[in-house]
Amino acid sequence: MHVILSGMSAEDQLTDNLATFDHFEPLSPAENAAVESVANELHRRIKIGCTGCRYCMPCPMGVDIPDNFSIWNKLGMFGQKDAIKAQWTTCFPDSEKALHCVRCGKCEAVCPQKLPIRDSLAQLQKGAGRTVTPSVIAARCHLPQRGRL
Repeated sequence: MHVILSGMSAEDQLTDNLATFDHFEPLSPAENAAVESVANELHRRIKIGCTGCRYCMPCPMGVDIPDNFSIWNKLGMFGQKDAIKAQWTTCFPDSEKALHCVRCGKCEAVCPQKLPIRDSLAQLQKGAGRTVTPSVIAARCHLPQRGRL
């Protein structure tokens, strides 16, 4: 069985997608091993498997759960601690940080991935530190539009 996950809006796109498997050759055992090795490394670096669906929002305390997790996952993925810490302290609104979580559980009740959001926010906050610095003008931060961290 072959699967294509592709949004299509025209018949020529369907035809193009179907043609993808005209001359299909499966990966060799060595190629499969390489793909599995890379996938394992990427999974190891992810702090939490949040997809950013935002079903957990709005948080009653104003915590932007997906954006907190996005920054935390960037730290795990890229390991640029100083850059991520600077983004966390200067570009992320203080009112939306994990430290405001009161562990009410509303977010976990609706999370389609059944993630341990409360414990993860506490772990994130412990790693990020409780130092809150004044926010700076967002343009200085060179960040994507809010909600797309």
